[in-house]
Amino acid sequence: MAHTTIDELHGRPEKVRHRLNSIDLLRGLVMVVMALDHTRDFFSASGQNPRDITVPALFLTRWITDYCAPTFILLAGVSAYLYGTRGRTRGEVSWFLLTRGLWLILIEFTVVSFGWNLNFTGDLFIAQVIWAIGASMIVLAGLVFLPLWGIAAIGLLMIAGHNLLDGVRPEALGSFSWIWILLHQPALLEISSHSKLYVLYPLLPWPGVMAAGYVLGPLFKSTREFRRRFLLWAGWLLIIGFVLLRATNSYGDPVGWKTEQT
Repeated sequence: MAHTTIDELHGRPEKVRHRLNSIDLLRGLVMVVMALDHTRDFFSASGQNPRDITVPALFLTRWITDYCAPTFILLAGVSAYLYGTRGRTRGEVSWFLLTRGLWLILIEFTVVSFGWNLNFTGDLFIAQVIWAIGASMIVLAGLVFLPLWGIAAIGLLMIAGHNLLDGVRPEALGSFSWIWILLHQPALLEISSHSKLYVLYPLLPWPGVMAAGYVLGPLFKSTREFRRRFLLWAGWLLIIGFVLLRATNSYGDPVGWKTEQT
């Protein structure tokens, strides 16, 4: 029995494509920018508080790094789609995402944890961006069996709607509060009397961002001219939409902005 590839599933002829330099260059640029975030603690006592504007230059380095995690996760979704266009079945793509996601979570709580704590005692684990990428891959491993419009709908719902859940408090869920912390609200969890887990990156909305990248994948099989035109227009519209949304100070951030007193 013949297997169905991702291209055949979505009605496109299978075609081998080389790596796209634009994606690799953007990943490299994000790594350079991210270095600002991981070195700023050596030059300031303000820590990693993105709202600390006492030193404007350091505030701007923290602000610009907020693009890093979304870009990495979006491009991971794009790469997952392109991975499936090289003659692989949906099952093969799903298995790859599942195993890669589990591997990244393992790396987060072993190698990366040691890099932050410089010990193997296991008394404190931090769920950061590597955990978010791995968990999002696991979610996407299930979503790839849906049509693109279904993946897009779920992804956009997660991105645009997760702030509607900001009013839910973990303590309201009783013994299931840990699930809500993993999904939505940063907090410290006690795994045992000797081990704690600090959830710095709750899961939502990151699977939605990766799903959006997956749906964006077919764009990177189109012509360069069409791709550039689409991305430029989409980028400008999203920037304008973001500015208008934040100007209202009504949605998208549980802590609204305010004018500082001088």
